[in-house]
Amino acid sequence: MNIMVYVLPLVCAAIGFYLSTQLGLRGRIRPVGVMVLVSAGLFWLCIELGQGSTGWDGIGYVILALFVVVPFAIGLIFGLIFGLLRRRRAKAAHD
Repeated sequence: MNIMVYVLPLVCAAIGFYLSTQLGLRGRIRPVGVMVLVSAGLFWLCIELGQGSTGWDGIGYVILALFVVVPFAIGLIFGLIFGLLRRRRAKAAHD
């Protein structure tokens, strides 16, 4: 088995999780929303390019979409939820 099949999505998800957690702790929700929209646009672009290509080129675009873009977006969403919950708990503990 190739370990990169597991490592690459986990690293992409961890990067998205870290970025959005830090932004969520600071209360900056809009940049995370913009990153999610950019990820959705990039996913759409990869799928469109994959449908227009033949052979390994098309498969490469779909692999990029599924192993890089989707885990990054999922990491963004879960990181924002985690960051906002931590922010709420810290604010409640402070008050």
